[in-house]
Amino acid sequence: MYGISLRLRLTAEIPSNHPSLVRTYNNIAQTYQAQGDPAQALEYLEKTLEIKVNSLPPKHGDFAITYNNLALALNDQGRYEEALKYMKMAYEIDILNLSADDPDVIEDLKFIADLEKQIAETTVKTDE
Repeated sequence: MYGISLRLRLTAEIPSNHPSLVRTYNNIAQTYQAQGDPAQALEYLEKTLEIKVNSLPPKHGDFAITYNNLALALNDQGRYEEALKYMKMAYEIDILNLSADDPDVIEDLKFIADLEKQIAETTVKTDE
């Protein structure tokens, strides 16, 4: 369904980096993620990020969503340090735009702690 939407938008001669495609790319990424294909999800999340970088101010709240989604896809691939980097970026933006007790901020902190734990456990296993 989202693939059809993307083809229609691109057929309408909208450039592949047009801001109106962010939602479509993000939806495609979420579909791949839900299907257990984080590598494909990353491809579309990177397109989403590229468009946002070129069309939004650097600390815009929408970046937090994309950084969070990138962290999830990277986590699913076992790329914990990269996921942690993006999750910290999401947290930095969320804490600027939301209150410290906002559920999104709390979830950011939980995910950061989980990633740090996973990195520590992975480091211990490789040291053995």
